[in-house]
Amino acid sequence: MDKIIVASLILVMAVTASFAETADYGMDSMFIEGVGTRAYAMGNAFAALSDDSEGVFYNPAGLTNLERQHITLLHYPLYEGTLYNSITYALPILDFGSPGFALYRVYTSGIETYDENDFKLGEINFQEYKSTISYAKRLNDDVSFGMNINIFNLNLDKINAFSFGGDVGFLYEPFSFINLGFVVHNLIKPSFTLQNSKEELPMTLTGGLLLKIYSEAFKLNIPFDVVKSEETEFKFRVGTEIMLFDILSLRAGYNDSRISFGGGLSFAGISFDYAYIINEYMDALSRFSLSYKFGLTLPEQEIEKKKALKEQVKKLIEEEFRKKELAKAKTYYDNAYLSYKNGKYEDALNKLSGAFEWYEDYKEAKELKNTINKKLLGRYYDRALKDYNNQNYISALEGFKKVVSIDKNYENVKIYMERVNEKMKMKGSAREYFSKGVELFVNNQYDEALSAFNKALQIEPNNSMIKKYITKARAKLRESAGGKVLSAMQLAEIKTLYYAGLKKYTAGDLKGAISDWKKVLQINPSDIKTLKSIEKAQAEIAELEKRGIK
Repeated sequence: MDKIIVASLILVMAVTASFAETADYGMDSMFIEGVGTRAYAMGNAFAALSDDSEGVFYNPAGLTNLERQHITLLHYPLYEGTLYNSITYALPILDFGSPGFALYRVYTSGIETYDENDFKLGEINFQEYKSTISYAKRLNDDVSFGMNINIFNLNLDKINAFSFGGDVGFLYEPFSFINLGFVVHNLIKPSFTLQNSKEELPMTLTGGLLLKIYSEAFKLNIPFDVVKSEETEFKFRVGTEIMLFDILSLRAGYNDSRISFGGGLSFAGISFDYAYIINEYMDALSRFSLSYKFGLTLPEQEIEKKKALKEQVKKLIEEEFRKKELAKAKTYYDNAYLSYKNGKYEDALNKLSGAFEWYEDYKEAKELKNTINKKLLGRYYDRALKDYNNQNYISALEGFKKVVSIDKNYENVKIYMERVNEKMKMKGSAREYFSKGVELFVNNQYDEALSAFNKALQIEPNNSMIKKYITKARAKLRESAGGKVLSAMQLAEIKTLYYAGLKKYTAGDLKGAISDWKKVLQINPSDIKTLKSIEKAQAEIAELEKRGIK
C-alpha cells in the first residue's frame, strides 16, 4: 500500500511537471510556476524587472521598488483537476525596508488508490503548501538586497512532510534604462523525507537583465533571464511588456521552448491580469490573477512621519512652555497676592491681568480674582450708584458694567443700567456700540473696546463722552505697549499680522509664522501674546532640527 501511495505521489508530480519547464530536478516543479500572472506572461523573465509583490518569488530584492502596498491573488486550473493558487503581499516601510509574504498551494483531489492485487481501495487527496516570508532593503540608491525564508508542507495520505529553505536576491540599476538582477533560489536547500526516501530541492541561479524605456504615456520593458540549476543545463527566458497610460498592458514571453501571451487592465489601483500558455506536450492553459495597490507611498510616508514628529514636538514644547508661562505668571500672581493682603484690591486685579496674559488657565489666579471681585462688588455698586445720583452717568455706566461682569443679578444693577442707557443722549446704534465698548474696557480688552468706541463715534462724531473713552482706551493700550502710542490702523495691522502668522504656524510653516510675528513686534515690541508665540515656535524649530527635520 505504501508503495502505491508513493507511486500516486509520483503521478501527481508528473501532472505538475507537465506544465513546468522540464521538471527534471525533483519536486521543485511543484512551485516553480511562481506567483501571479504578470511575470508568467513574460516567460517568467522577472529577475531584473521585479517591482511588485510577485517579487517575493522571482527576486525579493525587487520589493524595494514597490510604490505602495501590493497584494496579488492567483488562480491557475491545471490538468486532471489539479489547482494551483497563490497569494502574495508586500509593503514598503519608511526607514525599515520592504517585507513581504506569499502562500502557495497545489491541490489534487480524487486520486484513486489500489492494493497489490489491483483492487481499488478508495480515493485520497494530495496537497502541498509553501509559505514565504521576505525582506528587502536598499543598500544604496542603486543596489537592493532581498531574502526569503520558505516553509514547505507536503501531505498525501500517511505522508506529512515539512521542510524549510532560503533564497537571496540582488538588484542593481547602473543606468536609468537598465536593471541587473541576480537570484539564488534554495541557497538553503529544502529536504523532504518520503517514507524511506529523501528528496532535496536543488540550488538554482538566475541572472537577469532589463531594458526599459519609460515616458508619461508609454512604458516598455524587455527582460532577459538565464537560469542554471545544479541538475539542469542553462535555460533562457525573454519577455516583453508594453504599458499604455498605466491602464492597458500587453505581454509576451518565451521560456525554454514554452511560449506565453497575456495582458492586463488597471484602474484605481486594481489590476486584472491574464496569461495564455502554449504547452508543447498538452493543451494550452489559462492563468488569472487579481492585484490591488493601496496605502501610502514612501514620499507620503515621509510626509506623514514629519507631520507626526512635528505634532510630537509641538506637544513637547507646549508642555515645556506651559511650565515657563506658569513661572512668569506666578511672578505676577505673587505680586497681586501681596497687594491683596495689603487691601489694595484694584491694584491686585491689575497685576492678575498680567498673570492671565501669560497663563490664561491659572487656577490660583482665578480663585484670587473671584475673591477680590466679591470684596469689590459692593464697593463698585455703591460707587456707581453715587455717580448715578450725581448725574455722572458715564462713570456710573462703567461702574455698573464692572458689577455686571462679576454678578449680573446683583441687587438693582439691571434697573440702573437701563436708566443710564436712557439718560445717555445717543442714537440707538451708537449707544449700543458705546455700551459694549465700556463693557470691554472694564474687562481690560482695550483694543476691542477702542474698536467699539470708534464705531460709535462714526455715528455721533461730535459726542464728547465717546471721545473721552477713546482717549482712555488709547492710554491703556499705550500703557500695555510700553508707552508707545498705537493708532487704530496699527492695531488693525497687528491683528492681521498675528493671525496670518497663526495660520502659517497651524500649517507647519514655523519660520513663516515667526517672520509675521516679528513684524508685529516692530509695531509693538511689548506684545506679550506675540512674544510668547515666537518663543514657542523657535523652541519647536530647535527641537525639530535636533531630530533631523529642517
